Amino acid sequence: MPQDFDRALGRLKNDLALTQLKRAILDPTLDATSILALTEEILTLQEQG
Repeated sequence: MPQDFDRALGRLKNDLALTQLKRAILDPTLDATSILALTEEILTLQEQG
């Protein structure tokens, strides 16, 4: 049971981080380098999940 809780909590944190990054990437003031860095973070999180 504790492992299930830890796994669910990890997924929740991962989903929250993805949501925040996806919102951040919509910022019209970002330059290409920043967008690329955010995209790499999103891809990393998606691979983990």
